[in-house]
Amino acid sequence: MSETVVETTSVEYESVSSSFDAASLYYFLDGTKYVMLGCRGKKTIDVSAQKKPILHFTLSGMMGTFTDTALPAADYSAWNEPLIVSKAATQFSFAGVEAPMTSLNIDDGQTVTPRFLVNYEAIEVTDRSMTGTLVIDQNLKAVKDWRQTAIDEAALTLAVTHGLVAGNTFALAAAGVRVGRLTHGDSGGVANYSLPLNFMPVDGNDELTLTFT
Repeated sequence: MSETVVETTSVEYESVSSSFDAASLYYFLDGTKYVMLGCRGKKTIDVSAQKKPILHFTLSGMMGTFTDTALPAADYSAWNEPLIVSKAATQFSFAGVEAPMTSLNIDDGQTVTPRFLVNYEAIEVTDRSMTGTLVIDQNLKAVKDWRQTAIDEAALTLAVTHGLVAGNTFALAAAGVRVGRLTHGDSGGVANYSLPLNFMPVDGNDELTLTFT
């Protein structure tokens, strides 16, 4: 992902289509330190009511060295305990509608391909198709006709902000979201919609912007 840093203010991330960064990972297992090289992968985002928001990464890499090493001491003093997703801590709107939201799940849809060839070995990202699922309370047609919106293939704006204080806040923003065919459900006896989402770029790689402030 690209990274834009505004010193002391924010860090913004967007997807990229070339020059993918790779990482080396170090992990300890039962007295042995392992190194994984050239790691690349994909991420999912889970913003669900009454739960902590989660960024989940699935990574692939190439085996590096491993050595017998004692587990180092860990310092968690700078850790900020995350807030649960709630009315008090979270703001949400989609297509201008501030609907009661049960959950938002986003999958960046990156295809991660191990390529072990003659004269070349790498973990590569070869494709991306970002999708998601949004669950909101059912609304009157006069508020928003989601079926017609899906038929029109309209580009919709999604915005989520979570957090109460600077230094412990993040925001999700997308301006080219399309809705698919909705399905009906319920949560605690309250009717809801499950809306499949497709995240499309408006300008370059801006399907989704993730900002920490």
